[in-house]
Amino acid sequence: MVASKWLSSAAVLLLAWPAQMSAGDAEKKTISLSGLLELDAARTSSVPSRFPGEIVAFGGPGKGAFWRVGDKIHKGDLLAVVWSKDLAMQKGALADALAEREFEKPRLARMEALVRDGVAPMAAFEDARRALDKAVRAVATAERNLRLSRFTDAEIAAFVKEAAEGRRDPKKEQEWARLEIRAPQDGVILERRVALGEIVGADFGPLFRVGDLRTLVAVVAWPERDLLLLERLKPEERIWDVRPSGDSGANPVRGKIERMAPMIDPQKGTVAVQGAIDNEDGRFRPGQSVVVTVVLPRRKAD
Repeated sequence: MVASKWLSSAAVLLLAWPAQMSAGDAEKKTISLSGLLELDAARTSSVPSRFPGEIVAFGGPGKGAFWRVGDKIHKGDLLAVVWSKDLAMQKGALADALAEREFEKPRLARMEALVRDGVAPMAAFEDARRALDKAVRAVATAERNLRLSRFTDAEIAAFVKEAAEGRRDPKKEQEWARLEIRAPQDGVILERRVALGEIVGADFGPLFRVGDLRTLVAVVAWPERDLLLLERLKPEERIWDVRPSGDSGANPVRGKIERMAPMIDPQKGTVAVQGAIDNEDGRFRPGQSVVVTVVLPRRKAD
């Protein structure tokens, strides 16, 4: 479940009504509501394979160790290695096009000189020019195909440099099928869906899910009867204190109320309200039940 969903489950609705409500003073009142913590969608990544292939290796925190669910990782850490024939073929197409382009460049120059000296006909020069144009277009097509597979310009430039170095090396070409899957962000491994030797494809979905748990999102079902009081608060006043529901003596974490759903649930008479909380110390977990406390101005009828 992610924070982009206003109500992650029916559990939020079941916890909708106030766990505690007490008068503050003549002008303020305190309302406490039960809710749930969710992942922040903006700090969560799905990690797919860009090409179909076989899982041949996993990365890990050390030699012989594999990453497991719950492990902390950093951006760029190796998660897995996919052996992909499709990737090797695309790289091979680019290498072939580059070789053809480099072959046709000096041939065109030689033919131009021969035509200038009257040794060769102009038609031979035009044939050489068309051959070079064809090779240039083949290079552009091969590079475009790699970009469509989300290869960066830096990755393509590195491969072009490798392909241009000397003669073709069959052993090195075998490594063209190697696709490294690396962590896109710092965070914690939330899910690993693959095993060694498994075949993955475009329809397989993410191999891993990674999330930054240093910020979570609290979601509560806010009673419609108190919605106007919340809306009347100034942005800097939209603050709530969040604590674990099972520990009434815990020190709360202060967070900001950031969003209200545009629709009210007509069956429950509530609206989903959410806001991020700091979890740098890791005391909270996604899916955890919490109690949020908000100080509101009192209605005239209260």
